[in-house]
Amino acid sequence: MESEMLEGPNAEEAKEAILECDGIFVPGGFGKRGVDGKCVAVELARRHNIPYFGVCLGMQVALIEICRNVIGWKDANSEEFDSSSTHQIVHIMECDRHSMGANMHLGARDVHIVEKNSIMSTIYSGADVIVERHRHRYEVDTSSIDELRAAGVLFSGMSDAVFDPQTRVEAIELPALRFFLAVQFHPEFVSSPLDPSPPYLAFMAAAAKKEHRWPEACALRRLKPLLPPSA
Repeated sequence: MESEMLEGPNAEEAKEAILECDGIFVPGGFGKRGVDGKCVAVELARRHNIPYFGVCLGMQVALIEICRNVIGWKDANSEEFDSSSTHQIVHIMECDRHSMGANMHLGARDVHIVEKNSIMSTIYSGADVIVERHRHRYEVDTSSIDELRAAGVLFSGMSDAVFDPQTRVEAIELPALRFFLAVQFHPEFVSSPLDPSPPYLAFMAAAAKKEHRWPEACALRRLKPLLPPSA
């Protein structure tokens, strides 16, 4: 569904269609177009306990929606979309501002799974550190982490195990819901038929109401080294 359908005159009809879905996925992207509709999709997933998976911008709009409708910061936004907002939940980090033209956060980077009782820890088989590929410019403003935690957000993935001002948010969850996971990285960049991405696999299992099969599904990924080279 085009997210702009959730903003226009037929928004109620579009919302009814969303509520019939088994899962809601918001992918990455750039620019302001359709962002408010993406926030509506997040709100519907959160309020109606529909499995949600967000990637890159899909994580950023999830936090913007929570700030607007749970914390009460109605003007919460991203610096990319509204530089005048008093609550810029997403911004360009200060350490990146001095490299204009080269401030994209690109390539394979370590992601530290910092919460053991989390979806991230489960689907990555208890790993402390994973490597995932990135392609984004804007980051979550970590100065709002305390308020977001109080609103029920679990920060399960970070760029570093020890938090400091340059730490980047990599994954968030809402543990109170069946499945609500959003990541800043792009897990599809390292996914393949014989080694599928754990977040996508888990999201599909949740949408199919098969959450109890996460360990089994993720175990299938370990079969790859056992297969013959021609497989």
